[in-house]
Amino acid sequence: AIIDYLSQLGFNLLQLRVMSDYGFSVSLHKNRYSFGTLGSYFMGYTMPSIRAIIKHATLRGMEVMPEISITTRAGGWHNAVPLLACPNYYCETFSGLSVNTSDASILPVVLAVVKELQSDFTSPYIHFGYDERNESQACYDEAKMVPRFDVLERKIERLLGFHGVDMKKVLRWQNAENKRYPKRAGKVTHYLVSDPKPEPGEEFFMTNDLMLHNTESKHTNAWDLYEYVQSMVKFKPTGILAWVGSIRDESLKALNMRQRLLAVSIGLSHDGLNYEEFSDVFNSTCHAVNNRHCEKFGKFRHTESVLVFQARSLNTQRETSCRIRTRKVTITNPIPGVLVPRDNNVTVE
Repeated sequence: AIIDYLSQLGFNLLQLRVMSDYGFSVSLHKNRYSFGTLGSYFMGYTMPSIRAIIKHATLRGMEVMPEISITTRAGGWHNAVPLLACPNYYCETFSGLSVNTSDASILPVVLAVVKELQSDFTSPYIHFGYDERNESQACYDEAKMVPRFDVLERKIERLLGFHGVDMKKVLRWQNAENKRYPKRAGKVTHYLVSDPKPEPGEEFFMTNDLMLHNTESKHTNAWDLYEYVQSMVKFKPTGILAWVGSIRDESLKALNMRQRLLAVSIGLSHDGLNYEEFSDVFNSTCHAVNNRHCEKFGKFRHTESVLVFQARSLNTQRETSCRIRTRKVTITNPIPGVLVPRDNNVTVE
């Protein structure tokens, strides 16, 4: 239903977060690697169900772009490749797990996953997630290892390039430092701020966070959203996305997401409206797409309950993730400072 609604509003690109720091949301079948999900945060889609979503979106004129995290905030690889052993840091922050940049075993895994995703997803773009190197430093310090992000990123870039992956179509999130590292797999920066600073001639994307994560995006009504999106349009990015984050019915309703998406779509399609003009377009379009609560004008409903729900979900994720990822194992040739993938043959201490 949400895809049908997005199509009615004129959206033409759907970004699906297939994997992040929390786990994989999709069960991949074409390669031999095993990936895990944690708690209820991810719904555990199968590739046939993802293909059905992609087909449904394609029939409605929408491309679908996958997102994975290849180096930082990459805890989703925990069943497939070695991750840094920093249990104290991770259980305190629940974020920032990095792959071991000195271990090349991640290369064939990334290649297999990327090629499988590209064989099914319809967008020419693919998202490689975060590049938060400073954030990962505390994890490296605890593991008593030196990060080699430049080396690993260059290896990934060369390997995927050799197999036909165009780095000019690969996105990476803008990092907290607001710094783009020159040796980074992915030439397209994806900004979550209102004042992007792309390099001359650089292709870039922008996202408006509708899920209350970003303080800049906590707009109180549809008019605020419209003005914010209009300010993004002036930068002329390749694409502007709206971060829905959760597709749970209770979250969509509580955040009045349909009305907020409508405000974003008007911001993308109607330039220079004053308040009265915007109100007319908003209300007429809202009723035209059979929306309810048009009189709410995009305001949050039950926002406090949503924040409580998000906090409870986060606490559950923290406990589950900490327990799963900090287990101890004994292996024949352990790599110093590295958590090993799950293996039925290891001996649990």
